[in-house]
Amino acid sequence: MDAQHPIPLPLGYVTNTPDLYPNLASLVMEKSVSTIIVGYPERNKAMTTQIDKFIINLGYSVDSSIPIIRVDEHFSS
Repeated sequence: MDAQHPIPLPLGYVTNTPDLYPNLASLVMEKSVSTIIVGYPERNKAMTTQIDKFIINLGYSVDSSIPIIRVDEHFSS
């Protein structure tokens, strides 16, 4: 999202391979991402455990100055 594109659009997808975190880190750098938002299903404890691990690993892969924010996705589709 920027001044020319005020509505965020998807960039595509990444696959869950051994290169997942390096690929995400490259994308974050390439697009000058300032904040990472992760959907967090607070009512699904089985998923939150997996997502917490994902966030920790992502945090190790990107610049530590980039905040990773959890957003409750309970009411999303």
